[in-house]
Amino acid sequence: MNSANIDCPLTSWFKMRIHLVSVVVLFFAGYFFYDGTIGYPQKNLSYYYHKAFKDAGEQYRELKASNQFDLATWNQSLETKLVFKDVDAKKLPSGTDLGETWPQELERIEEIESKLYEKMPTQALWVDFVGRKGLKGTKVEREAKSANTILWQFISGYVALFLGIISVLVYLFMRNRVLSIGEQGIILPSKKRVLFTDITEVDASKWDAKGLAYIFYKEGELSKKARIDGFVYGGFNDENGTAESFMQALKDQRRAS
Repeated sequence: MNSANIDCPLTSWFKMRIHLVSVVVLFFAGYFFYDGTIGYPQKNLSYYYHKAFKDAGEQYRELKASNQFDLATWNQSLETKLVFKDVDAKKLPSGTDLGETWPQELERIEEIESKLYEKMPTQALWVDFVGRKGLKGTKVEREAKSANTILWQFISGYVALFLGIISVLVYLFMRNRVLSIGEQGIILPSKKRVLFTDITEVDASKWDAKGLAYIFYKEGELSKKARIDGFVYGGFNDENGTAESFMQALKDQRRAS
């Protein structure tokens, strides 16, 4: 290209925008996959463990109220009660033992009987259990996440991943594209060359407000239209932006012809 050419490469504004979109959607893809594989199953694990302690506390109160509580019988019954009874394995972390019985901490249920834990007699035992199991905190969800809810985390993750890949491919496809104007015509980002003699009209009515213009030209017997976007190529409304120079050169050429 000679010195008369004005080149308009991708603007920093456009690059930053598409990079931001890529980062955001890929972040959410990772977030959804994390919740589907670890987050939600782990929350369900805590929920069902906590439910076992809660159910045990209610049964304990009922037995004590009816004077039917016997510690030996109670401890023996713990071996027959399942933490994850009738629970779909898809709702739990991979490798969870569905045959796991009520925790051994419940053998000490009489030791912690206190008005402090009247609402949930097994609360102190639950705290001990959380420490032994290494569960993250003692906060428990009000209800378990359904298998469909977990499935939708994966679906949302794949959708976000697809959009992230598309945004990256769009950038890779456009990164070397340039809008140019020279002595004989313009070269569109698609590398299509349009001679000034083929241009029939330039609509710059939206240029000052939005940085958009449309070039109408002939290609053989066909009439075609090309969009000029100053925000994407060159830089619009910027004294250092080459899109402004491009448009001024195009207007000067139209006036001279």
